[in-house]
Amino acid sequence: MKTHSTLRTLTRSTLTLGVLVFNSPAAMADWVQKYLSKTAHAYDALVLLASYNFMKQLTDAQRQAIHEAADEATVYERQTSRELNSKLLDELKQSMTINDVSASKRQRMRDALQPLTKRYTERLDPAVVSAFEQALASSRQQ
Repeated sequence: MKTHSTLRTLTRSTLTLGVLVFNSPAAMADWVQKYLSKTAHAYDALVLLASYNFMKQLTDAQRQAIHEAADEATVYERQTSRELNSKLLDELKQSMTINDVSASKRQRMRDALQPLTKRYTERLDPAVVSAFEQALASSRQQ
């Protein structure tokens, strides 16, 4: 959605409008909505990609260093993301109504989307789908 993408781009950096300065996405969220439902349905993960040819040129030690750095960055990103999420949620509570969506209601959403999920996962490698589902299940237990 173009509007969402534009808003997201604007809120990732400081936006100055006249004398008003906004440093946080939470400062703008209540411009477009009064309610926030915590559905836990999305996680915007960062992905580290490298070509096979690039990785093949590296020594085992270099590949190992990249893997270790990626693992360390993953832990840091998740911790920082959770801390920022908590801070922004506190900010949003000042101007919005926050709704906690229960696990049973989230399950009803997943059930309703099952035909669509099945339609698209059938097009993918079953091993990839299985790995994704395992990672998702693991993250829900944390």
